[in-house]
Amino acid sequence: MSTAEAVSKLLYNENILIIEPSAPFAQTIAKALVEMGAHPDKIFMARRWNEALTLIETKHPRLLLTEYHIDDRLGMSLIEHQLKHHDEQTKISLILTHNSAETAVAAAAEEHVDEYVLKPFSMGELKERLFRVVVSKLNPSKFSAHIANGRKLIKLGLFSEATQEFKMAEHENNQSPLVFFYLGQIKFLQKKYSEAVEEFKKGLFFQPKHYKCLMGEFDAYFEQQNYKAAQALLGNIRKQYPLSPKRLGSAIIATVLSKHVLEVTGFINQYMQLDHKPAELTKIYGAALMTAGKHFIQNKEPDEAYSCFEMGLKVLGTDVDFIAMAVKEFIKIAQIEHADKMLGRFPKEQVGGKMHSQLSFLVADKIMNSQEVINRGRKLLSLNFADEPCFAAMIKAMVKENKLTMAEDTVQKATLQYPNQKDYFYNLLKP
Repeated sequence: MSTAEAVSKLLYNENILIIEPSAPFAQTIAKALVEMGAHPDKIFMARRWNEALTLIETKHPRLLLTEYHIDDRLGMSLIEHQLKHHDEQTKISLILTHNSAETAVAAAAEEHVDEYVLKPFSMGELKERLFRVVVSKLNPSKFSAHIANGRKLIKLGLFSEATQEFKMAEHENNQSPLVFFYLGQIKFLQKKYSEAVEEFKKGLFFQPKHYKCLMGEFDAYFEQQNYKAAQALLGNIRKQYPLSPKRLGSAIIATVLSKHVLEVTGFINQYMQLDHKPAELTKIYGAALMTAGKHFIQNKEPDEAYSCFEMGLKVLGTDVDFIAMAVKEFIKIAQIEHADKMLGRFPKEQVGGKMHSQLSFLVADKIMNSQEVINRGRKLLSLNFADEPCFAAMIKAMVKENKLTMAEDTVQKATLQYPNQKDYFYNLLKP
């Protein structure tokens, strides 16, 4: 069988997905693929990102041709889903780029992206590049064979043997970042993170945007808890490549712990675009946005704090504990309008419940006179809803109104509920 026949046979037998917003252009690409041997009934087309994802999950295309950007998302992120059904050696992925910057990124995503084609291109150029990729999959070079063998050995935990394969690959091409990525990955799996970083840096010397080396270096710094170094890489990574849910969580943690907390709001679009949002990631991001909001509170910037808390609720949904924390933060700096507005985010079915009543009372304490606070506090006591801050506010109001007997009675109730705070409550009786 000739090489052309082998390529034609592969294309004929495999499902193909074309992700292109322009239906006429997608049809033109499909026609070119049929001319190369593809079966018309096995070519699928998508114009939107979610449609493409559905087809990947149902049709498992071995060949994927996608625009660089689809619905403001990176088409490259769809390759992650393709890899669930085909490994890196068998899958075929082509990125259609629009400019030199996109082309440089696609080229740096070695092994992840098999080929790129810069628009505008002729169908002849597309056929030529696709033919070259398919041939490389059918008849891998010595370099590719060593890389593939090394990958298999890594999966088996045979690190010494894998290292030898990658060293032989390096002999075939001593300037390939891919070699250094896999040598770094072995060190990473052995928990030799500093040595792993050294290997990843060697790869980045030859290709500064190399996808796998950048991700590997970030992961190694994160495992070392070198959050400052990890965060420093994020600017380069986030502009060019999609982040998996796990890496996005690590990126958020690194951003907070490297004292760049105000930058966490910049992750919101990436988070919202994830198809699957793991509970742990949601928890991490919610906590990070609360931390950012508290930072703005400390700097007396309530509007910015409110934006962070709003974003937190967008991430967490209607989380009453998050709302309660936000309300209390605004109360601390006497931003009652913001506190009341945030309190309005409580779910209707919980309005009038214990937590909502406590928060509502603490907000009222900042705007009502002492007698009104006492009256409202007594109602709270009758419902057995008072917590420590509510008791404190009531006692202070009673002392201010010179209702000392009532205040002493309230202190006794408070100390029964919070015995460890006895001294604190009794000190509130002092004028």
